[in-house]
Amino acid sequence: MMPDALQEIAYDIDHKLKIDRRFVVAEARVLKKPAGIEFIGSSAYAARRAQEIFLSSAKRLKRRRAWGGRASGFSFTVHLLPDAGVGEESVGFSKAASAPVMRRPLHASEIVTQVLLAESFDVLQRDANWIRVRLHSDGYVGWVSPAQVELCSPGELAAWERLPRAEVFENLLHVKKRPSPQSETVRDAVAGVRLPAGAGWDGWTEVLLPDGVRGWVPSDGIRLVRRRQYPVPTEAIVKTAKRFLGVPYLWGGRSSIGFDCSGFVQTVFRLNGVELPRDASLQWRVGKRVGRNPRSMQKGDLVFFHDERGAISHVGIAIGGRCVIHASGYVRVDSMDPRDPRYEERLRTMFAGARRLET
Repeated sequence: MMPDALQEIAYDIDHKLKIDRRFVVAEARVLKKPAGIEFIGSSAYAARRAQEIFLSSAKRLKRRRAWGGRASGFSFTVHLLPDAGVGEESVGFSKAASAPVMRRPLHASEIVTQVLLAESFDVLQRDANWIRVRLHSDGYVGWVSPAQVELCSPGELAAWERLPRAEVFENLLHVKKRPSPQSETVRDAVAGVRLPAGAGWDGWTEVLLPDGVRGWVPSDGIRLVRRRQYPVPTEAIVKTAKRFLGVPYLWGGRSSIGFDCSGFVQTVFRLNGVELPRDASLQWRVGKRVGRNPRSMQKGDLVFFHDERGAISHVGIAIGGRCVIHASGYVRVDSMDPRDPRYEERLRTMFAGARRLET
């Protein structure tokens, strides 16, 4: 009966601990010897709250069931992350064009997001086949494959971040071993990737990859990293968004190889000097609310849709005329105007409103 009781306590912790697990590790595991719960977390607050739920659930089960011992007879231990065994290489970069970040350390697990080439992260935990990370770009936590990342010390990361860099603007660039289209490709780089850039030669620019490999990209495919634009460049945002028409939908995707809805919006705005949160529900909090009438939308507005429960579940970008460009199956344009041949009744029904970024 005791293992069943422990499973119920672990379930209580997982479901009663109200915390955003996109950004915080919070896991309750059953231990057999000694019998109890191990809580793995990246937040001291979450650990304290989990212990409170543990004690409350244990007392409730004791009153309801005939298992012996005191309410605190089960042990409760905390494994706070970052793990002590992480070592000096406590940060790292993606060395793949877009490395998937998994919810669990399994190849069949759900992809929660992607870390793009040269984007950095903190190392929270390591095992033989996976590395648990917290992304610097948006704070998401998850597991990455060691084969796709390069670990380093915080000092090495700081030195890397001081290097002058350029941003990939083309949808996809092949990083070549030498400055020639016929040269061997050493890596791919998607739109939005930022790499240290050096000398130029005959229409090519030398770039440095996170694992120390040097390569060359066409100079017209990169540019200086844009600072925040004032006012928000709405026409440029629409133009950038249309460049990605036809790119396939990919759950957790935030690259021009494959986007989910919020990853598409985030990338378009980032390429125009505006940083947005990763998820649609968080993007819903940005800017000022325009209203629920599609006629009030202006170019560049964020356009949101809800699910059957009323929760924000989808986002796109207004491009004028009650039309929205969004990632749904693939990046496409749909309309909320019944007179438009691109009209999608489902979008009009689920329309939650638009938000306009402050200028």
